[in-house]
Amino acid sequence: MKRTALFFASTAILFSSPYAMAEQPPLNRPYISSNSNMPVVVAQAEQPAPAQEDPAQEELKRKAAQQAEEQAKQQAEEQAKQQAEEAKRAAQVEAENAAEQQKAIEEEANRKAAEAAKAAEAEAAKQAQEAKRAAEAEAHKAAEQQKAIEEEAKRKAAEEAKASKAAAEQAAEDAAKAKRDAEAEANKAAEQQKAIEEEARKKAAAEADAAKAAEGETAKQAEQAKKAAEAEAAKAAEAQKAAEEEARKKAESTQKAADKQAEQAAEDANKAADEAAKQAAPATAAPATAEQPAATPNQPAAETAPAKPADAASRQPAAPAPAEAAKPAPQEASPLPANAAPVLDSDKPAPAAEAKQKGGKRGNKAEQAGQPPAPAEQPVAQQPAAPAGPPPKTDADVQQAIAPVKIEPVLVEKGTRTKQARRDERPADVQVIKQYDNRAIVEVDNNIFVESSDRPRMSRNAHDVYYEDLPRRRTRETIVRENGVQIVTIRNRYGDVIQRSRITPDGREVLLTYAPDYDREERVNWRDPGDDLPPLRLDIPVRDYILDAEEAPEEEVYDFFARPPVERVERIYSVDEVKRSARIRDKVRRVDLDTITFAFGSAEIGEDQITRLDSVAKAMAQTLKKNPAETFLIEGHTDAVGSDQANLVLSDKRAESVAQALTNVFDIPPENMATQGYGERYLKIRTESPEQQNRRVAIRRITPLVAPVASNN
Repeated sequence: MKRTALFFASTAILFSSPYAMAEQPPLNRPYISSNSNMPVVVAQAEQPAPAQEDPAQEELKRKAAQQAEEQAKQQAEEQAKQQAEEAKRAAQVEAENAAEQQKAIEEEANRKAAEAAKAAEAEAAKQAQEAKRAAEAEAHKAAEQQKAIEEEAKRKAAEEAKASKAAAEQAAEDAAKAKRDAEAEANKAAEQQKAIEEEARKKAAAEADAAKAAEGETAKQAEQAKKAAEAEAAKAAEAQKAAEEEARKKAESTQKAADKQAEQAAEDANKAADEAAKQAAPATAAPATAEQPAATPNQPAAETAPAKPADAASRQPAAPAPAEAAKPAPQEASPLPANAAPVLDSDKPAPAAEAKQKGGKRGNKAEQAGQPPAPAEQPVAQQPAAPAGPPPKTDADVQQAIAPVKIEPVLVEKGTRTKQARRDERPADVQVIKQYDNRAIVEVDNNIFVESSDRPRMSRNAHDVYYEDLPRRRTRETIVRENGVQIVTIRNRYGDVIQRSRITPDGREVLLTYAPDYDREERVNWRDPGDDLPPLRLDIPVRDYILDAEEAPEEEVYDFFARPPVERVERIYSVDEVKRSARIRDKVRRVDLDTITFAFGSAEIGEDQITRLDSVAKAMAQTLKKNPAETFLIEGHTDAVGSDQANLVLSDKRAESVAQALTNVFDIPPENMATQGYGERYLKIRTESPEQQNRRVAIRRITPLVAPVASNN
């Protein structure tokens, strides 16, 4: 570049000045001879010395040179700029070409990668489809095998049940026939006794007439005749008594044999069903912890047939016929079986606390000594049963003696938010005997109960749960559901529920339970409130007090739930008081869920049995639609096989299973239900053997016991 610039500058200098061109001296050119063969020496003329240049011209030359240099520099810069631009354009073109080549390479690589991935996906999908078809075929095969096993087990169980039912029916028919024969024999003996008495009467009358006709006979002979007649009548009475006793013994023997045969048939059917269930169930099932067969089961003395009133009456002299006519009409026959336990829970013997602490069988000292306990047949009446007056017709009649109370809204008090619930204190009068996971066996006032918290059931699928501390060491728990409903519970420091309400999204509050006696800082030792009451006298038929849900349609169950308690209440009780007091609980009627049967030692409800809750669940829903403040107590029970503590826990789990099924399947709100297990304490059938009817759940509507009715609220 520098050389080119200098070249152009020199050229410009030479041609820029005309003076320079004009003042150049002529060039001396050499002469060349025409004779080329002769060497010629040419003499060059001596050039004159250049003349001294003018300063003005020097200045012009210098300016011209400077101008030419600037022009050359500018041209060089422009040329350099042009070349740089050309180089830039060339580099840009080169870069674009390289980018296009790179893009083409990348597109080719992507195309090949996509083709490879597509091929891999197709191969993987093919393999997955083949694996899926193989798995489905294997699963179908396993399902077919399982179905065949279950059908075989059902068939065997049905055959066993059919055979057991036939045996039970035959036994019942034999027992009925024996009973008819015994009644016929007793009637025959009664006819014979009547004929003997008539003959004795006629003979005595004839002798009296003869004595009257014989005026000469003395009064002593007449007295002797009278004594003879009385002796004959007494002899006839003894004969009648012997005949009745023989008929009774024969009837009892036949009945016992029939009952034993029926129980054996039912036990065989249960064993067959359990065996079939075990065959169909997985082999890794966990062993049952309750209702296990006892090592040496003893038949309880309570099952011994009680002495009939007729036996005591037969030891008395024969009463005149008018006295027989004065007897009250016999009560309606009970629909319960012959070996049924007393109807009222408060009539059943209370277990001793000492046996409970050892986990042993229930029973008092008389039972352990082999003596028949008196309470097994009739309640121990510490107080005379006072006349109850006319039975209540409505819930308002039940609470007629209760003064109206003013209840503040559940959110009226200002509380302090806490991160978690305060730990409940254990009252001094409550002793924990054993802990089973989230349940505890406790002793209170020499009584054994199982305790479990309803918080997990209440807060399941909740949108939010928060707690607040209130004055007097109380806690307010608020459970917010997805639909905006709030369940607000106020508890004292021991965890007892003082008040529970449901608040709807529109702000309406529905009072569920209210226990003002718990609303104090210091707790009074618990005692059974039923101890202050006389024994309950049931003046209605058993079928109006206990409803068997197995044969009852929905409307009948609803009508039964709508009926008021059989006795008035003295005050509003807490839910815990109702749970723990059989006497208070007996005030309300009971629905037995015989439709739900539990496997031996199990608390699970099979899917095939969920539909059996349909009529009861719909009746509960209909009842709650009429009054959303209703509260139902779900009771769990077991048979008498196994330890009492394990059975208490098992029965509590059964009650909770039914409550969860009613909520999850039939949308019964959990806050409208309370659960409690009673183990083997309140048997329906008096037997120490496995008994399906004792493994049951019962439901009571306890609303009039735990909350003021609308007129008092």
